[in-house]
Amino acid sequence: MNDQADQCCLNVLILEDEVDICDLIEFAVTDLGLTALKAHNIEEAIHHLKNNKVAFGYFDYHLEDGSNPFDESNKEFLALLKSLPDFEFVIITGDYDVDSDIVDEIKIQKIFHKPLSCEELQIILKEFLFAKRDKICLFKNRTCPVQLQ
Repeated sequence: MNDQADQCCLNVLILEDEVDICDLIEFAVTDLGLTALKAHNIEEAIHHLKNNKVAFGYFDYHLEDGSNPFDESNKEFLALLKSLPDFEFVIITGDYDVDSDIVDEIKIQKIFHKPLSCEELQIILKEFLFAKRDKICLFKNRTCPVQLQ
């Protein structure tokens, strides 16, 4: 989808330190016509959240340096997440021991476990768009280019 009229107006943030997984998620997002904003660390994610209208995010639970994006040490990141009323995100992780207090506090929508296929990633995003499009779309007067059904 190269024609700008075929592009969705929404940005999706991908916070994932594993390059191959990040690239797979990017493909899943851009194949639907959305813009993917890739971040391999907290600083890059903060930059994207501050400088772009981001509607949805795929976040890894553990980053390469061993840090957890939702740890108290990442106060600026956590504050940004809480300040975006229409922003939703899911966790994609290989960890089956995710802190339930964090899930409740930050309002994580769902937790998915690796590996995921491109189709599964797109279904997650389509469900979000189907539920929220009327509230978050910047171009309400045109047909959404993303096939939601």
